[in-house]
Amino acid sequence: MTDPDEQRRQRRAVTAVLAGVVALGAAGIVASIVLVGGPCDDLLPGSFTSPPAVVDGGEVIAAVAPGADGAEVAAAVVAAGETLGLGPVRGATPGSADSFAVPVDDAVFVVAGDDHVRILDTALVAVATGRARPEQATFVPAGSQVGLIERDLAGDVLIARYDDDLGLTACRELDPPGVVAHVAGGLALVSRGTTVEAAGLDGRTLWTAEGIAGTPTVDAATTGLLAVLASPDGIAAVDLRTGEPRWTVDADALGDALAEDPILLAGDDVVVVATRSAVVRVDGEGGRVLTRDVVATPATSAASTPAGVVVGAGEELLRFAGAETAARTALPGSVTSPLRVRGDQVLVGTDAGLVRVDRDGTVAVADGLPVAGVAVAGDYTLVGVDVGEGFLAFYGPVPATGSGHATD
Repeated sequence: MTDPDEQRRQRRAVTAVLAGVVALGAAGIVASIVLVGGPCDDLLPGSFTSPPAVVDGGEVIAAVAPGADGAEVAAAVVAAGETLGLGPVRGATPGSADSFAVPVDDAVFVVAGDDHVRILDTALVAVATGRARPEQATFVPAGSQVGLIERDLAGDVLIARYDDDLGLTACRELDPPGVVAHVAGGLALVSRGTTVEAAGLDGRTLWTAEGIAGTPTVDAATTGLLAVLASPDGIAAVDLRTGEPRWTVDADALGDALAEDPILLAGDDVVVVATRSAVVRVDGEGGRVLTRDVVATPATSAASTPAGVVVGAGEELLRFAGAETAARTALPGSVTSPLRVRGDQVLVGTDAGLVRVDRDGTVAVADGLPVAGVAVAGDYTLVGVDVGEGFLAFYGPVPATGSGHATD
């Protein structure tokens, strides 16, 4: 049985963290209609030409980034792949930090951040018709599909979702505009100041929560479908589909004021929370504080690996296994992009270059490549390169032992 004082504390914490969660139920309130015409008609028209591979002399780099020294940057791209063990360079294509890659069957989505959406196979050959990128739009993974978010000066104004043939599967206008924090299946979380809306792409509003600070995070892993929200008073987990509270942790239990964007990870039975001076790990099933590790700089990114959770905080990488406190690895620079996992390795963009940290703490640095971001899809890795104009370097799998050739 739960202690009555604990029950009262949890009820107070729910009230404090969520000034109000309004569950609107399956019937919902139709905030907009399902769009079958209008702004969604011509979202992704156009065609696509497959990019060539990187070649000696940097001709391809010079083509995708005309303002760069093609030969010099191409050499840095090749050297980074060798230094970090990313495998041979498959090619380069225009892109930017909001590009990403997800595996779909035998193909790899490559959503370029400049002017095209591309679905490529492992030889960088287009396997679906490319579409022109709308102005003022960005892309996000949406499960095994592609989500598109269109914005104007007021914020995000439209969400669309595409299947693996780039066919439109859902589209919804946002009125009023907001900031789309998460898209999965037919649901998006939309932040509007201190309010979060669980917005169905079919036009329904499932629930809203008020008094929220920072970006909400979704856990769809072993603890079930949870939305994890934060306020100055603490954090709370609610059912993603209904808004029903599951657990809360107040600020006193976290031991410090929360960082600006505090919820770093929710998955694999753990929620990683950044306070101003610590990394706090919370049991995702019940909200119990597991560990609290002091850091010099607030943590900014976390990821799950086969060996446990890793967290980037300033010039440190913290690695957790089970309920133990962190093993720490010093980085050559401060973390500048989200952590990406490649097998047992972690790829970290830093202001000193792209870093690979192995399971045993070994660090390798490719310091000649200015990195805007990293994406991993199976055995393939995309590195966003910032040389005044962005492009993506696409690396294939590491050759099999004893072979001088890459495997497909």
